[in-house]
Amino acid sequence: MGMFWRSARFEYANLVVVLFVFTINVMAMACPEVERLNLLDFKAGVIDPLQSLSSSWQGRNCCEWKGVRCDADTTTPHVIEVDVSNQRLSGDVRPGLFRLEHLERLDLSGNNFFGPRIPTDVGRLQTLAYLNLSNAGFDGQIPVELGSLSKLRRLDLSVYEQQFPYILRSWGSTKWLKTMKSLEELRLDGVDMSIANEDWGDAISNLSDLRRLHLSGCGLPGALPLSLLNHTFLTHLHLPLNNINSQIPAWLQNVSSHLVSLDLSYNYLFGPIPSGLIRSLHHLDTLDLAGNTNLAGNVNIILEAASSSLAYLDLSYTGVGGVLPSAISNMSAMRSLLLSETNIEGAIPPSIVNLWEVEKLDLSYNGITGKIPSFGMGSKACSLSSLSLAGNKLEGPVHDSLGNLSKLVFLDLSANNLEGSIPSSIGQLSSLVELHLSDNQLSGQIPSSLGNLSSLGWLELTSNQLNDNIPPTLGHLSSLFEMDLNINFLNGTIPSTFSKLKKLVKLRLSYNNLEGTVPLSQFDNLTVLTELDLSDNHFSVHISPTWIPKFQLQWLELSSCNIQGYFPTFLSTQYDIWQLDLSNNNIVGGIPNWVWDLSELTYLNVSFNRLEGRLPKKLTLVSLQMLDLHNNSLEGALPLPPPGLWAMELSNNNFNGSIFPEIITYAPMMQFLSFSGNKLTGPIPRSICPQGNIMEVLSLSKNKLSGTIPASMGNCSAITVLDLAENHLQGVLPQELGNLTTVQTLNLHGNRLKGSIPLFLSNCTAVEVLDLGNNNLEGNIPKWIARLAKLRILMLRSNRFDGPIPHEITALQALQILDLSENRLSGDIPSNLGKLSTMANGTQTGGLLRSYTANRVQYVNQITVSMKGQDIVYVKVLTIVKSIDLSNNRLSGNIPREMASLKGLIALNLSNNALEGRIPKQMGEMVQLESLDLSGNRLNESIPAELVSLTFLAYLNLSNNMLSGRIPRGNQFLTFEASSFQGNVGLCGLPLANTTCSASSGEVGNGDEDEDEDDMKWWAVAVGLSYGVGFAVVVGILSFNIRARVKFWRFLDGIILSIFPCFDF
Repeated sequence: MGMFWRSARFEYANLVVVLFVFTINVMAMACPEVERLNLLDFKAGVIDPLQSLSSSWQGRNCCEWKGVRCDADTTTPHVIEVDVSNQRLSGDVRPGLFRLEHLERLDLSGNNFFGPRIPTDVGRLQTLAYLNLSNAGFDGQIPVELGSLSKLRRLDLSVYEQQFPYILRSWGSTKWLKTMKSLEELRLDGVDMSIANEDWGDAISNLSDLRRLHLSGCGLPGALPLSLLNHTFLTHLHLPLNNINSQIPAWLQNVSSHLVSLDLSYNYLFGPIPSGLIRSLHHLDTLDLAGNTNLAGNVNIILEAASSSLAYLDLSYTGVGGVLPSAISNMSAMRSLLLSETNIEGAIPPSIVNLWEVEKLDLSYNGITGKIPSFGMGSKACSLSSLSLAGNKLEGPVHDSLGNLSKLVFLDLSANNLEGSIPSSIGQLSSLVELHLSDNQLSGQIPSSLGNLSSLGWLELTSNQLNDNIPPTLGHLSSLFEMDLNINFLNGTIPSTFSKLKKLVKLRLSYNNLEGTVPLSQFDNLTVLTELDLSDNHFSVHISPTWIPKFQLQWLELSSCNIQGYFPTFLSTQYDIWQLDLSNNNIVGGIPNWVWDLSELTYLNVSFNRLEGRLPKKLTLVSLQMLDLHNNSLEGALPLPPPGLWAMELSNNNFNGSIFPEIITYAPMMQFLSFSGNKLTGPIPRSICPQGNIMEVLSLSKNKLSGTIPASMGNCSAITVLDLAENHLQGVLPQELGNLTTVQTLNLHGNRLKGSIPLFLSNCTAVEVLDLGNNNLEGNIPKWIARLAKLRILMLRSNRFDGPIPHEITALQALQILDLSENRLSGDIPSNLGKLSTMANGTQTGGLLRSYTANRVQYVNQITVSMKGQDIVYVKVLTIVKSIDLSNNRLSGNIPREMASLKGLIALNLSNNALEGRIPKQMGEMVQLESLDLSGNRLNESIPAELVSLTFLAYLNLSNNMLSGRIPRGNQFLTFEASSFQGNVGLCGLPLANTTCSASSGEVGNGDEDEDEDDMKWWAVAVGLSYGVGFAVVVGILSFNIRARVKFWRFLDGIILSIFPCFDF
């Protein structure tokens, strides 16, 4: 028994010893207490919203804490790594962290320390080999103490996201880099190195072991430093987004034979891309030179020089040109080929489809012609996931083979000349997320197979010739974010299946032929919808007064939707709306007060409705930038604008009273201001153009404003349009108008201005439209008018000008409308008028005369042209309107035959002067002429038979002259009435009553009547046939060409506006 107890006591003692030794070993394996306390000191200084440290950094052994690693190979496991990256930590970085003397790796990246500088104590971490403080919110100068970290191999201080107003800077000196001779990887992306005292290349010249250098967006100036030659082991050189402004040096090829990735994108490099450099870099995998717009080179040479190992090439936004080589298929390793917005032209080589490994191909916005290669035709699977050929001159159909690109995620063929139908095979692209086919000539129906694209997020088919119904299957696109079908020929109704598009944010269906009645409530299930555009269709939009939608719109366009009734009440619930267009509808009543409480509203257009009532005295919409209420029946005083307003268009209403002097004081950013066509009275406030204003368009025409033009108008130094026409202004033109060197339209007609045309107007060298007509101006037309070289329209009619027409006027080579009628001008018509080149040109030049500012609001010129016996107001002045009116003066002499050179002229009026002699037969060469008035002169002899060649002539007035002989017959002359020729006693023949010409006129009368009757019969047949053929041609063109349709309707719009000048359609 004793033996048993002795044995038991012995075993117990052994167990105690074992437990003691085990405890000692465990304590030895735990991190030293001083290091644990240092970590807890760091923890105490930070704010930890994710509780990542609070929940993990507990207990005796810190080696087991999250993000902490200890050295397991030593007797005492010291902390060698702390990684608390991306934990959203903030607060202070306490010094305990920098007392971890054995630390080898420290990563504080991806946190929000909000502005403290990098602690200088970081220099105490002498064993540190890896330091990552990127995107951690540190600010200020990089401490020089970093230079003490002589064992550091990887350093990352990059700032990738500017989420806060803090930035690291390397001010003054970068010598701290020179002592870090062990560095293999240096990342300072986003660190401001623009004001370092020495060359940045010198700072890294001693880093001979450097493999990776990343200095993106550091503001580096100057040229690439020669010191890069020291880095013979460099594999990655990334210097994008800097201010490097030099050529790519030829010595760069000697930097490192190991170079794998070279990124010099978005600098200011210029000159040729050295093909020798590309050829010498045998291991190059990535080459990015994008965004250097002055770099040049031939893409053929560059691609042939590239290594077969090249996988990523980006030359986008450079001056590279040439034609893609057929040998492009030899680049077997290519994954991404990005050549967007260069000068590449010619066809895409068919061999490009053999780049089986390429994943991203971008050739967009070049001058590429020809057809789209047959991608997806081969038997081998293609890796292509992104294909962009947008913005070229490609033509022909879209191939069915595109449906075989099973990995395709992004397809952009927009802005080309593609035609034919959209292939139904595109519906097989199950991975497709974005489909962009806008701005082509695609026709036919939208394939119903597109409804199979379950991953599709963006569908853009705008500006094509697509017709027929919208397929209901598009309602099956459960991932669709944006649908844009604008500007097509789509008809039928909006499919009811669209209510299933639960993720739809933007829906644009404007400028189609959709019909029926569209209740807005049919979109109620689209709860995330923010943008809706249904403008300019054939349907009527119905909005229930009690309807409250489930979505919150930011953008709503319902222009020309035949909306009836009062202002839609549901808009009072759309608190996020910032763009609202309800123009050209039948909305009646007043604008509700709650409209002025929509605090996010920046654009409001309710023009061309039947709105009435008064506006608030002061508009309080603080975000409003553009307000368009023109062509309504609003009345009362003008409102004071909100402070941020850029454009205020209130023309053609019934506003009365005076213009508030404080209007620009309230809205100092005003660029467009139009109050024309109201009942405003009183003077123009001197304060309307204060010093420093940025006004571009000021239109106060067609009111009852009085007084003089204020001298302060000269302060509008940025103005392009000044229109004060048809008021009661008087006095002389103020000298300060000579300061308006940017004005393009100066319209002062229809006032009571007096004096001569002042010399200071010669400073207005940008002016294109100068209308001083219908005033009391006098004196000679000045010779210096020739200095206004850009002048396209000169209107001086109905004044008291006298003296000759200056010969210098022919220097105005851009002139297309000249009206000097109803003055007291005398002397001969200058023969060199025939040298006005724009009028001599039979083709259209320039464009519509209008000025744009502040979003989509516009100013439209109105020009009155005497044509076809009446004054026609052109609201939209087309370039085909080219006319000369010198009527009702005292001009004498002959009509210069040189005027026949003006072959682009459509209207010529020389009536009621004292012209004499023959009508020049050369006028038969003015083939565009539609209106010719030579009445009320002393012209004699016969009417030239050559005038019969004027087949466009619709109006002719030769009355009250001294003409004689037979009236020519044929073409348009068969359509003119007797009034065109009356008052010429010597004339004979149809349409005059005197159809028999006497022998004294040199004509024989036998059979004249029968010949005239036969002429009339054949004329009727010819006119009927020509109208029929013409109608068929127009209909054919408009049916198949969307561009022709747009041009035709614009042309017809101008004709309608000229016939009904009181309407602004």
